[in-house]
Amino acid sequence: MIGIFVVVVDSYSILAPNAIPPGFVDGKVASEKILAALNLGDNYRIGHTKVFFKAGILGQLEEMREEKLSTIFSNFQARIRGYLIRKNYTKLCDQR
Repeated sequence: MIGIFVVVVDSYSILAPNAIPPGFVDGKVASEKILAALNLGDNYRIGHTKVFFKAGILGQLEEMREEKLSTIFSNFQARIRGYLIRKNYTKLCDQR
């Protein structure tokens, strides 16, 4: 009974990280809060076991998710690269 709500929470909670508190259990309520935080208007309906989107909204959500993940991974890669460069620099300074 919670199948599709888990997918919404797992996939799109990254778009509204403060919409649900950590450890929140109810999938339907969590899905409602996430979708309300995204300000999609009346482009979706929440049923008993499923979320129904109007045409094009799911693609829009996927694009938003992809952009957010791209930003997160870019920042992560930049931090790792900076760490490795600083580590290499201290190694070179110690060799002098």
